[in-house]
Amino acid sequence: ALSVAVGLTPEMLPMVINACLAKGSAVMGKKQTVVKNINAMQGFGSMDILCVDKTGTLTGDVISLEYYMDILGNESERVLDLAYLNSLYHTGVKNHLDHAILKCQDMPGHGAHFQQLMNQYRKLDELPFDYERRFASILVQNGQENLLIIKGSVDEVCRRCDYVEYKGVRRVKENEDASVHAIVDEMLEDGMKVLAVAYKPMQRDQLHREDEHGFILLGYLAFFDAPKRTAAAAIDKLQKLHVGIRVLTGDQKDVAVSICRRLGIDTTETLTGRELEQLTDDEMPIRIEHATVFAELSPKQKVQILQTLQANGHTVGFLGDGMNDLPAIGESDVGISVDTAAEAVKEGA
Repeated sequence: ALSVAVGLTPEMLPMVINACLAKGSAVMGKKQTVVKNINAMQGFGSMDILCVDKTGTLTGDVISLEYYMDILGNESERVLDLAYLNSLYHTGVKNHLDHAILKCQDMPGHGAHFQQLMNQYRKLDELPFDYERRFASILVQNGQENLLIIKGSVDEVCRRCDYVEYKGVRRVKENEDASVHAIVDEMLEDGMKVLAVAYKPMQRDQLHREDEHGFILLGYLAFFDAPKRTAAAAIDKLQKLHVGIRVLTGDQKDVAVSICRRLGIDTTETLTGRELEQLTDDEMPIRIEHATVFAELSPKQKVQILQTLQANGHTVGFLGDGMNDLPAIGESDVGISVDTAAEAVKEGA
């Protein structure tokens, strides 16, 4: 009997393991979770760190445009008009913010106005959004006038502005940044996502990278993305199971911190993408190990953080929903997508 048992054990072990994994997959199926790769159950069970995206994962899938304002915080239809043209005509990957802006055409009494705007301005050229510039550029024509419109990160857009518009156009003063942040920071602390809108007249019909300077800052757009009702309870359960949470997002640091505090995530240690670039090879594993919130990241930096955590000896999962999360999902030990994720993300998980 002993010799038979010794002989059977190595032969039966693969079948026993597969039976256990299949049992785990069946249990997950009852919890409305689809397991695409049965071998992922092993990594799922040993996962000790879960990295999550913020927008659409910790927060709801519906983002609403709350305010469109000039540089002093007053409501401005012109800011909304130029932002609408930018979102309408750029052919890059549309995100939640673009959809929120384009929904403005459905506001009562605004349909005819935005239709007229589309007829009035035609697209000439564009430079799509990327994570180095952090804004999208659209060149449009209105009669004989060409207008270059940019929309994106407040810091990056303001850095390229030499003028501001308020009751006329004037050159930016030396201490203008302080007044910009006085308005923007208050909204960021409330958990709102803020974009800047700027423009400048153009002579040419084609757009080049060297044209992206000397803009006129027009105003801001503020969006609100409320945390999911189930997020706080899920995070609490994970923490009780000794699974560490790391938030990896491309949003501004203040927005990420505000949302994480509402969900009970420790925000003592945070890192931005720019700070991450400045770390030495010796500092990086230590800082990444202790930080819980990573903001203003590019997709490449999300992958870098995952690889560092794995090198530190962790089994790392990644939960995301957007195209910018796809590289990190592929790099993780366990890739997880939510039901509202893009189809490509669901396939890649």
